[in-house]
Amino acid sequence: MEKKRAKSHEKVEMRRINNEEDRLVSFSKHRSGIYRKASELFTLCGTEVGILAFSPNGEPFSFGHPCIKSVTNKLLSEIPYTCDGTQNILEPYRRVRLNELHHNYKEASKQKKAAKEQEKKNQEKKPNKRLVGRTCY
Repeated sequence: MEKKRAKSHEKVEMRRINNEEDRLVSFSKHRSGIYRKASELFTLCGTEVGILAFSPNGEPFSFGHPCIKSVTNKLLSEIPYTCDGTQNILEPYRRVRLNELHHNYKEASKQKKAAKEQEKKNQEKKPNKRLVGRTCY
């Protein structure tokens, strides 16, 4: 018996939504999802992210990190814009912290791999407990 899938998990055919109200609702939901993914990309990778979208009504929406103006100026190769004065001061510390975190991650990965290898070696050395100490008659 096949499980029923929730409507939100069904595959949606990629075509224009004809109902204007449904189109606006869908735009709003997808826009927030894209913003969330862009924010995650910044958080995880330290990238500069900028998204500009126009609603079906023509209203502009933007998301940028550190800010949309900084990202668009960089894209257009204009003079770099900082969102506030602290950005230039904090940037070297942010980079040092990112390097430390990356180093710690590499070390933890090495330790985890070594522990797995050691556990595998220990498993190979252990005799099968079921057969030890039993006598067959």
